[in-house]
Amino acid sequence: MRREVAKSNGEGEGAELVFVTHSPEETRAVARRLAAGLAPGDVVSLEGDLGAGKTEFVRGVVELFGLDGERTVTSPTFTIINVYEGTVPIYHIDLYRLEGTYDELENAGVLECVSDGEGISLVEWGERAILELPSNTIRVILIHLGETEREIRVLFPPGKPAPPEEASSPNAQ
Repeated sequence: MRREVAKSNGEGEGAELVFVTHSPEETRAVARRLAAGLAPGDVVSLEGDLGAGKTEFVRGVVELFGLDGERTVTSPTFTIINVYEGTVPIYHIDLYRLEGTYDELENAGVLECVSDGEGISLVEWGERAILELPSNTIRVILIHLGETEREIRVLFPPGKPAPPEEASSPNAQ
């Protein structure tokens, strides 16, 4: 895994981290690093094409909160929301089959999850509803570079610091 960039986007903008990974294991490692800075109430938008690694990223996050990502995480494409009960509830939301309108998100229970303050919401295809997600949503953009190689861009909102370089445990609150 290679980290390419760690910078601020400018005054009033949040930090950006860019990683290049070469395997699903490295993608999960980046996710665990991000997860170390997450707390109840945080929302993460996972964006990218089919097969970019969004569900693999979720596996890495839940591992840091005491769950077996391989056995626990399944894509909620048809159920829309899966809840994983680790040390913090994780709401795994998949908007692939939704258009992202307010009414649709409300009826599916998505808006309740992203605003409850008790769990961490991981929203696959979050770009479909980015205007309906909280303004402090962390954006993770996964880009195919090759068969197993991915670029992962993590965009933090203003006021939300990037986790430290060697972060490895969840943020206790």
